[in-house]
Amino acid sequence: MHRTLIALAGLLAVAAAQSCGQTPIKPNLFVGAAVQHSNKTLEAVTGGSTVNAYSWPWTAAICTYDFWGHCNFQVAGSVIASQWILTSASYVRGSTKMSDYRVQTGVFDESNKNEPTEQVIELQAIYIHPQFDGSHNDIALLQLARPLRFDQFTQPVCLPSNDASAISAGQYQWFTGWGYTHDYQLGNPTKQLQQAQLYLDPLSVCANYYTDSIWDSQLCVGTPQKTTCNYDLGGPLVQQNNAGAWYQYGISSYRAKDCDTAAVFVRVSSYCSWIYQYTGISCI
Repeated sequence: MHRTLIALAGLLAVAAAQSCGQTPIKPNLFVGAAVQHSNKTLEAVTGGSTVNAYSWPWTAAICTYDFWGHCNFQVAGSVIASQWILTSASYVRGSTKMSDYRVQTGVFDESNKNEPTEQVIELQAIYIHPQFDGSHNDIALLQLARPLRFDQFTQPVCLPSNDASAISAGQYQWFTGWGYTHDYQLGNPTKQLQQAQLYLDPLSVCANYYTDSIWDSQLCVGTPQKTTCNYDLGGPLVQQNNAGAWYQYGISSYRAKDCDTAAVFVRVSSYCSWIYQYTGISCI
């Protein structure tokens, strides 16, 4: 009986792994890879490149409606289950009424409001980490009012229970985000999703850049040439495992004013228990 239970648990773990982190449309991992580009101060991902459309199907846009009924992009997030979005607490904490928020998935060009791949869903609840102090524990969960439809454009990312081998300094992971692709905000931004392979630094690097203490529940990510910037808050930092599934290891939290140094991310594995408490989603 004991062996049967162990075998069943193993099968369930495999099934869970196979149901997340899948990319029906494959990303082009040759663009935005670990090479240096010139820094553009207000670019969404400095040193990044435009993605293969819809190839990062868990990357979600969080927007708010204005008086004219337009949904204006605010921060990014990631799909972790059909009714759950993982993001940063920094923006969603008390910044507007919950009824004004929408989550968009299946989005490539955020400025195009009529993409046939897009799903737009209202929120049912927002859960902010109770110890969020403005810089630490910068994590939030958004519960959707109805389930997403998983297809080739919208898929959940996996969450890691153990990240020791994936987040050591000197490695690279992939980041995706929207925003301006020029160093000044004039005219119409492309708003097409960008990707960049970012360098993982020792925590001591960010400790030298920022006045807030850097905790083990955070990651230090990027270089002056390739880092996060405006409009990247809440975006996912991911890597693919040997079996081909993509896992989210970080959440974009805060960065330097001029986007010219490594940025600070939330370390997802540090919050597995908190995530499970609200969502029933296990890190695997």
